[in-house]
Amino acid sequence: MTRPKRRIDYHFLGHQWELWQATARHAVLFGGVGSGKTDFGGLWIYKKLKEVESWPRDKAQAIIAANTYDQLIHSTIRNIFGNWRRWGIQFEPSEVPRASAPFTLRVLVNGEWRDCLCRSLNYPDTIRGTEVGFADIDEFVGTTKEAVDIVNSRVRASEQPSNQILYTSTKDDPSHWSHEMFVEKFDAKVMKIVEATSYENPHLPDGFVDSLKATYGTRQFEREVLNKWVALTGGLVYYTFDRSIHVDEAAEHDPALPVIWSHDFNIGEGKPMSSVMCQVKRGYSPAGEARDELHAFDEIVIDTADTNDAIEEWFGRYGDTIPLSAVTICGDASGRSKDTRSKTSDYGLLRDAGFTVQDVPTHNPPIRSRHNLVNGLFKSASGDIRARIHPRCRTLAKGCETVRMKPGASNVELETREQHVTTAWGYLACTKMDSGRRVTSGRRLVGAA
Repeated sequence: MTRPKRRIDYHFLGHQWELWQATARHAVLFGGVGSGKTDFGGLWIYKKLKEVESWPRDKAQAIIAANTYDQLIHSTIRNIFGNWRRWGIQFEPSEVPRASAPFTLRVLVNGEWRDCLCRSLNYPDTIRGTEVGFADIDEFVGTTKEAVDIVNSRVRASEQPSNQILYTSTKDDPSHWSHEMFVEKFDAKVMKIVEATSYENPHLPDGFVDSLKATYGTRQFEREVLNKWVALTGGLVYYTFDRSIHVDEAAEHDPALPVIWSHDFNIGEGKPMSSVMCQVKRGYSPAGEARDELHAFDEIVIDTADTNDAIEEWFGRYGDTIPLSAVTICGDASGRSKDTRSKTSDYGLLRDAGFTVQDVPTHNPPIRSRHNLVNGLFKSASGDIRARIHPRCRTLAKGCETVRMKPGASNVELETREQHVTTAWGYLACTKMDSGRRVTSGRRLVGAA
């Protein structure tokens, strides 16, 4: 019996259509934010699943991968599920998994269930020992060449008419392995490279792309929007930081405003317990528009110390001047699990000490996203400055000047004494200054305890 064909109406963008027709083993889409990379991937996966009439039940047909489980579950898979529901494609599980662990996505194709292995390339060993027909790797520049090589070696099942790998991401530093693989060693026989800027998606909200100039640093705007290979000078993370501009007495504590105390929990030589105290204040853009600024007014950086030591230091400095009800705790999501020296979580210790207002995410933001946001606060592509650091925050200021990326690694910072407090600063920025969670200065900050 001939099965009825499923009709999916999809209006391709030019660069999507070009890649849709590609037959090369390595199909690569470098695109700016919002250019339709992940959206395209969901349709491409279903196309590949339907390439064959039937598939061996004991063999997975595909690998769907991303650089981290956060990216895979909360972006890639969530996008795929949303589109597949709209298109009437049957799949299970029906809900996006919550656990950061390997899982299998089953899709009904031609009356039979096909398996897609969903994996994070942070843990590439979970891919070894299998053989599939094709693979989709989302945000692949966030992973290692070794992990991508493992995926490549697994895409070889003879039942698939064409063994392809779809790679989607924005560009990175010219020293990144992907530049060598797809630019310096480009091979038209096995590669199809398609590129697009964010401006090439007319379906984005009016003014959305230009609005990113207010949050991205200049170089990050070139990478994330204009889709260019851009090097960060000398590997510096916070390339938009300028001590002469950003270290400012104006960042002094304002008793009328709430305080946010952000933490990066560490123990060990060269890994001090590090935290920073900040406030969100009202400021004005160069165009005279009111918007929020993030001001750091103090830091607590203690070597070979634990959370209790940081709490004691806080009370020594501010116990008589800042009421605990005015303080919101945020920072490293790993502090939810347990204290570095006890069976109680770091945030549990803070809560027990009276810091009951807490706004801590379940997962830390992607390192790259954290860097992008902080650079955009120091100086956006439109020239707006929305971050200030008080001179007493010496470790934080030095870290913003000196923290670098680890050579040869993907989005990994070189660990130094100063690096930890800049991380705490970045966690706070992502929690309180991300456009999706922007707070208004002057209001009491609240969060889940």
